[in-house]
Amino acid sequence: MVDFATAASYPGWLADPAAAQTEQRSGDVYDCTDRLGGTVCQFTRTEEQYGTDSTQTVLVRDDVVVTVRQSNYPTDDLLGAIVTRIWG
Repeated sequence: MVDFATAASYPGWLADPAAAQTEQRSGDVYDCTDRLGGTVCQFTRTEEQYGTDSTQTVLVRDDVVVTVRQSNYPTDDLLGAIVTRIWG
């Protein structure tokens, strides 16, 4: 858990190209949408070393930040299952 102000600012930071260049080491810019009762931000890239797709998904809801990373294997609504487990 993080404080509410930090959680509220997180999606904007993830989707900001300037932050991607200066603060996020990978330079990835997330695509953010409102769903699952919060804001979900996600990016996918191809890992050069292995040639596989890697996706990172971040959900910010209330004062909780949930991160799911997957590489070359679908998570089949893992984030939805986590939301159900936490928020019911």
